[in-house]
Amino acid sequence: MIAVLVGMYIQALCMTPGLRVPAVLFPFTGLMLIHIFLHWFSFYLTVRPRLSLPYLVMQGGLAFALIAISNNVGLTFGLYFALIGEAVGIVQDRRLTVIAVASYLGLALYTFVSQMGWDGLWGLPAVGWPRHAGLGNQLRGV
Repeated sequence: MIAVLVGMYIQALCMTPGLRVPAVLFPFTGLMLIHIFLHWFSFYLTVRPRLSLPYLVMQGGLAFALIAISNNVGLTFGLYFALIGEAVGIVQDRRLTVIAVASYLGLALYTFVSQMGWDGLWGLPAVGWPRHAGLGNQLRGV
């Protein structure tokens, strides 16, 4: 998980030149380090379940802030879906898990629409289709 987060960090820096400005780079890096640090200790949620709610809220807030700073669609999917997987795999209270998954999906939808607009939702089903086969071009009307 940590390697994936580091990869997303590097991808965001490569794809978003505005993140390389020191005034943005330092807060972005600091928030990402806190996010990674919290993932590192997420296994404690199995030992201390009462920490699950504060953990999920804090991680959701950090993900929201990281995405707002970067304005990177890849982070939108990567961070929220990693948190969804973590909530399903680690949190023992099923009601809290359902609430967390619904909340993260809602945040993902909100941030995606704020980045791409409502028209961007139409492109989601075609994201994984092979472009070399012509399917992507046919869907885009090219």
